[in-house]
Amino acid sequence: MNPFSIISWIQIILEIIIIIVGIIFKIIGGIFYLIVHIINETSKSPEQRNQERKKRR
Repeated sequence: MNPFSIISWIQIILEIIIIIVGIIFKIIGGIFYLIVHIINETSKSPEQRNQERKKRR
């Protein structure tokens, strides 16, 4: 085993870890966004929801 192959293996492993962590953060962020969106929708009164639907049309 020459030292260069060990260094390249460490780099590959680090890159894989960074990619996995990035994916996990995207998933967590997406779930968090959905939860906040659901809470905002459920906390509104039906009148507010109807007004927003009219605005969208």
